[in-house]
Formats: sequence, C-alpha cells, structure tokens
Amino acid sequence: MVISKEWDQLLDVISDGVKITDHEGTIIKINPAYERFIKRTKGKLVGRNIRDMVQEGLIPVSSTLKVLETKQSVTLFHENHEMEVIYTGTAVGIKGCSV
Repeated sequence: MVISKEWDQLLDVISDGVKITDHEGTIIKINPAYERFIKRTKGKLVGRNIRDMVQEGLIPVSSTLKVLETKQSVTLFHENHEMEVIYTGTAVGIKGCSV
C-alpha cells in the first residue's frame, strides 16, 4: 500500500492511535500514537497479523477483525485496570484495507 507523503504526515500528528491493515488483518501502517498506546514500535508491529496479536493477549479486542468479518464499521468498548478504550474500525475503499 502506498500512502502519500501528506497522508503519512497527517497520520503522524493525529493524537488518536491509528492502524491500517490489509484485507487479511496484517498491519501495514501505524502512527506514533498507536505505538505509544500499545507500547510497541512500528518495527515490531508492521507485518504482524491482528489475529495473532489478540491470541497472544497483546490487544484484548479487535475492531479490525469485526470489520473484516462483517464488512461494516464497528465500535467496540473495552475497560481494563488502566483506562476505558473505544476501538473503532472502518472498511475503506482501498481493496480490503481496514482503518
């Protein structure tokens, strides 16, 4: 997936964590806020599949998997001992990508 320089710069300054996956749930892009949230670097996440991350307990729930399953926008809520988190996922027009 090719992301223009302008979109790449925009993703870098957004304060919400953003991850973009392909049609199989493999991460192809994350922004710095997502790195901070999940406490992992881009180098350790890009190329990984969301299913594996859920199975390993790295993330508790995945809006991406629900989007891939239903082909619809999804909002999930999760509460842990640190915070309440809202996960949203949207299928975009790029073949099989999920944000």
